Amino acid sequence: MGAGIVLIVVGILGFIPGITTNYSELRFFGPDSKALFLGLFQVSMLLNIVQLAIGATGLTMSRTAMGARNFLMGSGLLYIVLSIYGFIVGVDSAANFLSLNTMDNWGLHGDGRSNGRRRLADDKAPGRRRKDPVINPRDIGSRE
Repeated sequence: MGAGIVLIVVGILGFIPGITTNYSELRFFGPDSKALFLGLFQVSMLLNIVQLAIGATGLTMSRTAMGARNFLMGSGLLYIVLSIYGFIVGVDSAANFLSLNTMDNWGLHGDGRSNGRRRLADDKAPGRRRKDPVINPRDIGSRE
């Protein structure tokens, strides 16, 4: 739930002048958007909307433990893919449709790894019961 709330807050703050510097240069999408969230992370309206959508998905999925774990793994994978995409296409490329700069790419990469680690750590938590059945090889074929 916490990750979803944070993403929604970040998505909203990306639309607020002052928190987002160069606000007059905020564009809907593309590398021409020169607005900077907290003066560091290049943002566009599309990127803010994506953050809001991912956050809302996180809130919805966090209603169950399995949903929360799946959200962490899925959003972690998505963020790693977006960071790699951002590193490959570069900051000034027309293919940079989300308006990602180098700080965004590193931030997305870190968030992706962090989400994946939280998901994996949760699976290895002491006392967690296995949800999948454990089959004893000696029981196979012994049904009457």
